[in-house]
Amino acid sequence: MYSELTPKELTMRNAGKYNRRISIYRIAKDKDSDGFPTETEPLVLTVYAEVKTTKGFTLIANNADFEKALTRFVFRFPETVITYDMVVKYMGKTYEIEYINNVDEAGEEIELQCKEVVKVGRL
Repeated sequence: MYSELTPKELTMRNAGKYNRRISIYRIAKDKDSDGFPTETEPLVLTVYAEVKTTKGFTLIANNADFEKALTRFVFRFPETVITYDMVVKYMGKTYEIEYINNVDEAGEEIELQCKEVVKVGRL
């Protein structure tokens, strides 16, 4: 049954895996009326995605640093171009895009490997 379906039909068939809402914002740097630098985050795209995080066991098995843990967002290929100067917001957290992948070069799904932005501030 699955062998008769095109890759696009298979993607649509597995639509339930895209069950998390994410938003993608562009970081726009500008200056205010007094000449001070400011950052704005205009919304670029909101989609449903599959979200996977790197498991602690995998990091330990690969002798990797826990700071290098990435979160993987996979969603249908959008008409909007995704670039490295954008951030992903999901469940109140912000993620920098480290890697962008057109899955299987098929133009059907896009994968973003992202690192959580941890802001260090004073207490």
